[in-house]
Amino acid sequence: MNKKFSAYLIFTFTLLLIITVLGIVSIVYYHSQAVAMKTAEKQFKRESKNLAKKTWQYLNAAASLTKQTTHLFNNPKLELKLNSNESNYLLKSLSIYNQIDLIYYGNNKGDFLQAADFTDIYVKLIKREDGKAFTLYNYYKSYNGEIENTKTTLDSQYDPRVRPWYIGAAKTKKTFWTEPYIFFATQKPGITVSEPILDKHGELMGVIGVDIPLARLSAYL
Repeated sequence: MNKKFSAYLIFTFTLLLIITVLGIVSIVYYHSQAVAMKTAEKQFKRESKNLAKKTWQYLNAAASLTKQTTHLFNNPKLELKLNSNESNYLLKSLSIYNQIDLIYYGNNKGDFLQAADFTDIYVKLIKREDGKAFTLYNYYKSYNGEIENTKTTLDSQYDPRVRPWYIGAAKTKKTFWTEPYIFFATQKPGITVSEPILDKHGELMGVIGVDIPLARLSAYL
């Protein structure tokens, strides 16, 4: 075997070895990439599923609250008052459900009872009589019901009957979820779940609503 032929064989075998090694490396690389992609895809699906589950649990608690609250307000002779079992119930609900900062009831006459927890904890009542509206406030030190201050205004620009949460529940006559929108009270984005209250003839008496700020949902997730 001459030197040229030996060199040729060495070169050939070396080249084949390099090609084989590169082929193996390529297979391992692409296999690893495929495994990594599949793992990432599984992780993404798992995280998405968990996120969807957490979101639904968070929102469903608010929806359940609206349904429960309809039982208290389901009375054709109910007269909304600032100091009442109904207002105390709304106030207590705020202390239990951290995902909401407003819970309220608007009837078909345009009267409105609301409990809120912003910088202040308060209950607000809007009454309409003879085409005029006035608003009463009770401000509380805490959820224990101790009144810190009161206020009365002789006019109200707010009518629950023209708000999306009221219109949606009145139209569908079932649980209604709004699209994200800017809340009237806070001027911040959120969604509302509302529940209609119907009389024995299926006519609308009023609507319960609960506001869920998007900031609180985001913080929870």
